[in-house]
Amino acid sequence: MFCGKCAYCESKIIHVDYGHIEHFLPKRGPKGRPDLVFEWTNLLLACGMCNGVEYKSDRFPTDDEGGPLVNPCEDDPEYHFEFHFDPVTRLASVYGSTPRGVATEKLLGLNRYELRDYRSKQIRRLVVLAQCATSNTKAAELLREAKQSDAEYAAFARKL
Repeated sequence: MFCGKCAYCESKIIHVDYGHIEHFLPKRGPKGRPDLVFEWTNLLLACGMCNGVEYKSDRFPTDDEGGPLVNPCEDDPEYHFEFHFDPVTRLASVYGSTPRGVATEKLLGLNRYELRDYRSKQIRRLVVLAQCATSNTKAAELLREAKQSDAEYAAFARKL
């Protein structure tokens, strides 16, 4: 379903770890839903960072906290997030464009240093590829591949 990518940060799981079976609605904690532990629609593939104790873990914001989180299976991430590449700083950042997007961005650490650093390097390559694609058919084909849902950071590539 997620083409080997984290449902939240779009990083290829194999680059990070073996991946987590993430319970979108947590199974434990104050908002825990143990009744949904085996519910297929509540399971996502996530990297160990997004789903780790420093970020999402068992936390899940309520409406009054800006939630619920953006569910990549039910919500259109492009509605809730801005995928921004700054050519001056050369940083590829994800910014929430709705209250739910902001809550999701902050809780998952979608701009944490290591992730943004790695993602920015990949997007800088895609920017050059997009510039070459106007006159080079091989570059245009590679850019089309980068926009496919199985490609890492496809949401950024689709903005080029």
